[in-house]
Amino acid sequence: MMKYNGIAPVALCLFLLLMTGCGKQDKRPEGYPEIYPITVQVNEKGQPFPNAGVRFESNSALEYAIVGTTDETGKAVLETAMGSYIAAGCPLGTYKVTISKFDREEVDKLIEQQKQLPPEVEDLKLAAKIAAAESSAKPLVPKQLLRSDMTPIEVTVDESSTAFTFDVNEYK
Repeated sequence: MMKYNGIAPVALCLFLLLMTGCGKQDKRPEGYPEIYPITVQVNEKGQPFPNAGVRFESNSALEYAIVGTTDETGKAVLETAMGSYIAAGCPLGTYKVTISKFDREEVDKLIEQQKQLPPEVEDLKLAAKIAAAESSAKPLVPKQLLRSDMTPIEVTVDESSTAFTFDVNEYK
């Protein structure tokens, strides 16, 4: 009869975690749609609009999210996420497009103050100020672009469409 010590079960658990990728899903999940590479260019008055969130939302109930964030050139590569599986691209279909960006100057100042505190100090008043500043941050895009039920932007993604360009100034 084989006798197990306390290390064998722990080693087995570690081995199984390593084999499964610690929760990261590498295999395409069932129901994940076929996706196509899509880039979005967001400008303001013809100039790149960096650090803006872009979301494609369908009228049908989807089990996945289609999002991207613009880089310093105003370009975003859309990704489709379903659970922990994320891949670059977008499924075919018609979508409402939301674009979001907020003035975070006050939030960033408060976060810098928080970083100056020793790690063992938790300033609840400062944390509350940060939360309040985040919730009241001024949108840097027209408000109608923030919500899928209000946005005037609608696109159809098909095999031939790979890039879309929007200028937030056109919607003011």
